[in-house]
Formats: sequence, structure tokens, C-alpha cells
Amino acid sequence: NDKEQVQLLRAYIKCILLGRSDLQRYLELIGPGGGGKGTFIRLCESLVGTMNTHVTELKRLESGDIGRFETARLYGKRLCVITDAEKFAGDVSTLKAMTGGDTLPYEEKNKQGSRPFRFEGMVLIAANEHIGSSDYTSGLRRRKISAEFKNVVKTHKRRNLEKEFEPHLAGVINWALSMSN
Repeated sequence: NDKEQVQLLRAYIKCILLGRSDLQRYLELIGPGGGGKGTFIRLCESLVGTMNTHVTELKRLESGDIGRFETARLYGKRLCVITDAEKFAGDVSTLKAMTGGDTLPYEEKNKQGSRPFRFEGMVLIAANEHIGSSDYTSGLRRRKISAEFKNVVKTHKRRNLEKEFEPHLAGVINWALSMSN
């Protein structure tokens, strides 16, 4: 029932659809399990398609050897979903580079290094609490938009909203795109 948050989520869907990485923002979905974070993520994934989505964790994205291969998986994607982010409290330089329009390495295991690229998608982070980080600069703080999902749906009242969304995806796209700039 939070009309401002609905408009924020609508605007972010529009940014995902239009590939507005130039805004240098990411959306952090915060709240307990069963509050709708996953449902919103699945809606966004459905809107752009799973082939245009990369799902990862901060520890994979930011960890030395694994992380350098993880960035290649972002190439050409419209959406990056980062889950279980509250469990990570390390360096977030890759997240800053992704959301800041910086060049990322494109390295694949057992292959010669390839062209660097810029991630042109949007980032959704889901966590039960705000993410911790060893980054104390404003670089990440200014990029973060937080949305709290506080209303937990009781287990017996939960529905398969993904299936219910399916016939209405075109309507959601039109609704998001009709929002004024």
C-alpha cells in the first residue's frame, strides 16, 4: 500500500527495460523472507527474459580468480540479480565498476583474454538486511536505491505469482514505459 514505493519499482522496471545504466544506480531490495523480494525479481526476469539475466552473489563477483571470470557472464545482459548480499562484507569494486559505467574485464577460463566491455544493464540486489561493505566512499552509497519489503505474506496465503504474471507481462511493460521521464 506504499504508492511511492510502487512508483519507485515501476521506474526501476522502466530503467531495466530501457537499459538506463547511464543513471549509475542499483536497487537494493531489503526485507525478511516471504516479503516479495523474490517475486519482484522474478517479475523483472520475466520482463527481460532469463537469457538476458545473470544471477550471481557478491562473493562470486568480488572474489579474485572466480570474479574475474564472473564479469564475462554479464556481457550483453540487461539485468544482473545479486542474491544473499547481506552475507558479504568485503570489497565491492566490481559492483562499483558495473554500476559506474567503468570498463570490466572479459575473461573466460582457459581462453585468451578478450575485449573489455561496459555493463549496460541494471542491477537488483536482494538481502534480508542492508549489505555490509569495506567501501566507505560515497561511490557506492550514491548509487544505491533501497526499497523495503516489510509485509511478509503468511505461508498459507502465498500464490505462484510468476504464473499469474505471465498473461499480463505486456501490460506491465506498457505500464512501466508509460511513466513520465
